[in-house]
Amino acid sequence: MSFASDMQTVADDLLTELGQELTFTRVVAGNFNPATGSTGAGTTTTYTAKCHPSQYQAQDIDGILILRDDVRVIAYCATVPLVGDYVTIDGVSHGVRNVQRIKAQGTDVVYILQARI
Repeated sequence: MSFASDMQTVADDLLTELGQELTFTRVVAGNFNPATGSTGAGTTTTYTAKCHPSQYQAQDIDGILILRDDVRVIAYCATVPLVGDYVTIDGVSHGVRNVQRIKAQGTDVVYILQARI
């Protein structure tokens, strides 16, 4: 096993034990057709991830980039989360505002997300 796969195993084990499975939703708008002046049907896909949501520390909240109700989510998933996805936490949908990839040897291990209601 490589170091990166060892780190993925550790992340998976920790989030399985201490985290929860959250559902993400990705909405992709349809293409605009200039000939008809209409937009085609978009697509909505969902995926799940092992996650650990937590509140930001008071010293991290600046009122501009990070707000008081923002949530930090550590996620381990096969699908790369994107800004604009939605994650449902305790029945409430939060928009993903920022995605930070944590890598080992060039391989994504976990993602740290900033989510906002």
